[in-house]
Amino acid sequence: MLARLLSRFLLCLTLVALPVTAWSQDDDGEGYLTRLLQDTLSQAGRSVDITGFRGALSSRATLDSLTIADDDGVWLEMTGAVLEWNRSALLRGRLDVTELSAETLVISRLPAGDDSADTEASGFAIPDLPVSIDVERLAIGRLVLAEPVIGEAAEFTFDGAVALDDSLNAALSLNRLDRAGQIGVNVALAPEANTLTLDITAEEPENGIAATLLDLPGRPALNLSVKGDGPLDDFTADVLLASDGVERLAGQVTLRGQSDGLLERVGTIYHDGPMHYYRFHLCRRYRGRPDGAAAAAGPRLPG
Repeated sequence: MLARLLSRFLLCLTLVALPVTAWSQDDDGEGYLTRLLQDTLSQAGRSVDITGFRGALSSRATLDSLTIADDDGVWLEMTGAVLEWNRSALLRGRLDVTELSAETLVISRLPAGDDSADTEASGFAIPDLPVSIDVERLAIGRLVLAEPVIGEAAEFTFDGAVALDDSLNAALSLNRLDRAGQIGVNVALAPEANTLTLDITAEEPENGIAATLLDLPGRPALNLSVKGDGPLDDFTADVLLASDGVERLAGQVTLRGQSDGLLERVGTIYHDGPMHYYRFHLCRRYRGRPDGAAAAAGPRLPG
């Protein structure tokens, strides 16, 4: 669903990027563009409402609020949004954004009838977008996830930068506001060059979201690290997971491309000390299987 919303939003931006004279016959240009955005982003079962949309024909556009509703009511609300961009770059096939930000983004629940689970798995494929994208600053001052979304109410601040064309480069950070906790992600994926660089770190104190969702005994503090750099069809990542400051899982995971379109995942994970380890072997089609199935073999982690 989010990918389709993004594609439709980019289509609207392409229209907005037309020379200003294209809108000169409309005495209510920005009102027209507001209606265009709302109509393009809405569909059966989803209603988008935008208020206070200003600066559409300039390099800095703002809106006071955007809400998305389904048949059960509003489930997403964004306020204080800013888009600072190079409009003329779109005509050259690029979306150059200096800043894409929002003061607040509140998600009160997941949308009803979300069909994202029915979409065929696409694995590591770069999204097929009508333009290349370069966002220097992607930020949300206050991201609020209500209890129905992740099992407990939580507030975060989000910052990042993304560049997407034939490759993907992203640096993202999510820091919790209402208590300690943070996630950092740096990824550089270049399918044509067959390379992947990945660096993920996450920290959360006791009684955190991850420990609760995983139903870990005692709800311990968690630290996770996943780091790797190498060819995409033979990629190895070092994995480390600690709870309450004690190393629990450590080892390597390797992704190997197969000639039949399968992705083979193999590795050795040590559990709670070098005398306990888990070897696993998992194959899955990284281009997506019709039934979305995966085959796995190997013992479970020791308890």
